[in-house]
Amino acid sequence: MNELRKAVGDDGSATPAGQPFANIANRVIGVIVVAALAVACGILVRLGLFNELMRRAPYVTLFPAVTAAAVIRGLPAGVTATGLAALAVAGWIAPLQDQADEIGMAAFLFSCSMILGVTEAMHRANARAAKAESRGRISDAIRENEARMRVLIDQASDGIFFGDASGRILDANREACTLLGYSRDEFLTRSLEDTLEPEEAGRFQAAIDGIHGQQAHYGEWRLRRKNGTTFLGEISARRLSTGGLQAFLRDVSERRRAEITLKESQAHLSAVVDTAVDAIVVIDSAGIIQSLNPATVRIFGFEAPELIGQNVSRLMDEPHRSRHDDYIQSYLSTGKAKVIGVGRTIEARKKDGTLFPIDLRINETRINGKCFEPLAKRLRVLGCI
Repeated sequence: MNELRKAVGDDGSATPAGQPFANIANRVIGVIVVAALAVACGILVRLGLFNELMRRAPYVTLFPAVTAAAVIRGLPAGVTATGLAALAVAGWIAPLQDQADEIGMAAFLFSCSMILGVTEAMHRANARAAKAESRGRISDAIRENEARMRVLIDQASDGIFFGDASGRILDANREACTLLGYSRDEFLTRSLEDTLEPEEAGRFQAAIDGIHGQQAHYGEWRLRRKNGTTFLGEISARRLSTGGLQAFLRDVSERRRAEITLKESQAHLSAVVDTAVDAIVVIDSAGIIQSLNPATVRIFGFEAPELIGQNVSRLMDEPHRSRHDDYIQSYLSTGKAKVIGVGRTIEARKKDGTLFPIDLRINETRINGKCFEPLAKRLRVLGCI
């Protein structure tokens, strides 16, 4: 039986795993049934056409039966049909009586073997053709999948490299070529180490050695483009199941410059706040103190941990102390400002209970939403929503 029929059931369905004996029994029964039906049909046709020719050629209608069984169920069914046909003729239709009958039987068996040989060859040829077609479809599917993957990789916003175990570049996507200025063919003659600044090369091998199993590498490296310019790159790399490497590269130069600028700006702002002679308290939309400057500690006598997380009204005296939250909620709900943009003098309370006047002036700004910015000669309160 050909390879296709070994892998696929006779009805065209996949052979279930874990049921070998049931499958063998089903195949044997199928072979016997087909062979018996084919021989029975041949015998019925012979009986219907019985005449002198049929008497002298008892095997004429049995050749098609053997052929049909072999075509439908393969060599086992053909052999079974040959045996059943020979038994039917010898035991019933035309019992062997002389040497001529024996020669006729031998000729029948020889002819059947030729028929079986031809049909089996046809089955094998069909199986090879089906297998070749299947391989062709699989190859086409693989090529289509590779093409889709290539498109996805080339459209990635990060540079992507594939390398061997030592870091020699085997392939690179379009963004990698753009970032470093090399063509894909030029990359194939280089290692990932060749794209680094000389001072970075010393830690390259250690990074490669540290990538194993699920352990990946993530870090920032100075890289050199083909034209000699350099940039700061963020590289993440992992080892593939084949032992090779896959690396992702992103230019983070602009991001780092923006972070440095932001840190400098924050440092400048912090310096202004920390050296201000006025008390500056940062509150949220509920009036809860988030932070304060050193002048607040000096003026009010509280330590920073004593005020952070407390309502800013703790620094006020009545009636503003009990009304402060209502002031904020009224503004949030109506949008009508009663004190924002207008300076006023109110009584403030130190930690020791001492009351003293402060000049309170409140303005509004926005930082991711609304923000209160009360400004005062002695007290400045900044609250953000």
